[in-house]
Amino acid sequence: MRRAARHLFWAGGGAALGLALATVGASAAVAGEQCTGAGPHLRVVVEGLRSSQGYISVELYPDDPKLFLAHNQQLVVAHDKLDRTEATVCLNVPKAGTYALSAYHDENGDDQFNRSKLGIPLEGFGLSNNPKIFLGLPAFETMRFRVSDNETTIHVGLRYFSGRSARDHRPIAESVALSDTSPSNRALGLP
Repeated sequence: MRRAARHLFWAGGGAALGLALATVGASAAVAGEQCTGAGPHLRVVVEGLRSSQGYISVELYPDDPKLFLAHNQQLVVAHDKLDRTEATVCLNVPKAGTYALSAYHDENGDDQFNRSKLGIPLEGFGLSNNPKIFLGLPAFETMRFRVSDNETTIHVGLRYFSGRSARDHRPIAESVALSDTSPSNRALGLP
């Protein structure tokens, strides 16, 4: 594990997406597909990586919207080297309950979440339950999930706002905006 602080900030159209992604040394994270040891486990399958370069960071947060993505409020953090375009990380969870999770792809391995001059993320990121993202952070309720007493598996799909996504051959920002039929998109004239 590496220690570092990262901040992701994307501003567009007057709305902002601010994710504070900070890693701290945590022995509670185990790379690989098998969870071991006592207590509840969370297996996180991160999908949609556009390359096997760099690192994947996964962070577990308590069930509190004020603490989600806040600096140094993670309960468990994993920061693991990638060797393929799907990553599975096992987290030893403090107790069964409700949590929220963030993940990001440090694609160039520089230990920073890279952004454009406009603040648009240049590296992929994802949130638990894969909520749609359009000009801001989704409602906290859309990212909450439950961890059982044994082992729980969730899948997190990464989004890339620059370059091409691994899911299709359109830039991911276009595929997110075009697939969202929310009232705010209709008001903006989007499908």
